[in-house]
Amino acid sequence: MRRGLLVLFVLGSVLWMAGPAQAKGAEGGVTAESVSITGPAGSVRFSGTSAAAYGDLSNTFNPSSRMTGRPFDVALGPRYDVAYSLTCDLPGGGSKTVAIHQSLYPYARFRSLAQVWTFTAAGQPACGWVEGPAAGWVASRRGLFDVLTAAGLPEAPPAAAPAQPLAPLRAGPSAAWYAVVGIGGLLTLLLVAVLTRRRARARASL
Repeated sequence: MRRGLLVLFVLGSVLWMAGPAQAKGAEGGVTAESVSITGPAGSVRFSGTSAAAYGDLSNTFNPSSRMTGRPFDVALGPRYDVAYSLTCDLPGGGSKTVAIHQSLYPYARFRSLAQVWTFTAAGQPACGWVEGPAAGWVASRRGLFDVLTAAGLPEAPPAAAPAQPLAPLRAGPSAAWYAVVGIGGLLTLLLVAVLTRRRARARASL
């Protein structure tokens, strides 16, 4: 009896551990994978075993590791856009290619601990026997950062651009300047009027 219970316990543990890995791969009819990442430091693209490692290490298909809210006390750092492409066999024959879009934070840190985070929005597509990924925030497993840097992602985040100094405001004419111009114009008009009257009187006396 005890031996039978022990066998059932071990079998259950193995199935539980294998569950996330079996959500994608040969068992799910996945025939091709590629990952395209675009962000502040440029873009990288990789496929094959590296793309498969991304899917596994990022916990993309592991719903038990999700958080619905933004992680607390985590400095996420710069955000990168991910297009994770899967080509899968369809149950009725043929194949299908879908793209799963994620936000990737490769330089996230929790205090002194570095750990890659991703966010997957709801409504991502399924692919053949592979169910769509669970939505939410998730911390990656160890090794994902090495996969990303091996594909060409920099080991350090890009330096923040220095703040540009504000352009000095050009001082426009002051109110005093307008007043001087206005007074000068009035004096000119008065002088013209006086000269005109004098000329008129001189003509009249003749």
